[in-house]
Amino acid sequence: MHLVDHARAYIEERYKRPMGERALRWMLARILPYPTRFRLALLGAKIGRPFARRMPDARLRAMLEMAPKTVPRSAATTIRRAFRLRASRCAGWP
Repeated sequence: MHLVDHARAYIEERYKRPMGERALRWMLARILPYPTRFRLALLGAKIGRPFARRMPDARLRAMLEMAPKTVPRSAATTIRRAFRLRASRCAGWP
């Protein structure tokens, strides 16, 4: 472990974050690792983008501004479409 990692662990144990920051970190930990939840969050960002200037927290405004304007297709959807196309060609469909 590097010195920074030790310092981060030390601070995490002894420093109590403000409630808003803890809530934001909790929410991100529950959304980011899961692709389906993340895609839903991107759709929510698309809906919330017009209201970005009214967001009370600058971090939330920044997240809305960084979200892509269009939500990309999931890898599973792309793989299913490729499989269907390949299966239809094997079955003799054009």
